[in-house]
Amino acid sequence: MTRTSSSQRQSTILEVSPRQGLDRHDVPCFPARLINDDELELFANRWLLDGYKRLGEQLSSETSELILGQLTAKMSEVTELEEKAVACCRPYLPAGEDADVLHAATWLQSRAVLTTNDRDFDKIKESGVIEVWSISDAIRKLSVQ
Repeated sequence: MTRTSSSQRQSTILEVSPRQGLDRHDVPCFPARLINDDELELFANRWLLDGYKRLGEQLSSETSELILGQLTAKMSEVTELEEKAVACCRPYLPAGEDADVLHAATWLQSRAVLTTNDRDFDKIKESGVIEVWSISDAIRKLSVQ
């Protein structure tokens, strides 16, 4: 999750892949922008941090470990979720997707914009409960060039 200087927040799950309309050179700049832009503040919950740790272990690449390490080092952890945030998000996510419910509740509680290509978040996006950007939208809106 990131917060911009205008107090707008968005989360970032690194499922980055080039989409139509994006230059393939823009995509590698996205993590660098998240890491290096002092106006962006990153947030996560423990489930997302655990997911990044597992991803780093699975990739077993020094470069991937470095990028993920820098991202997670910059993140502030949101530790306590309010039950009302969880209850508000649950109806909009598929049954059995408890991690997605907890992610959405984290973003709602933090007044964040969730950035993901995961289609499980389409219903909550359409409802307006939380704002959801695709990775492509985030790259465009953050003017990664």
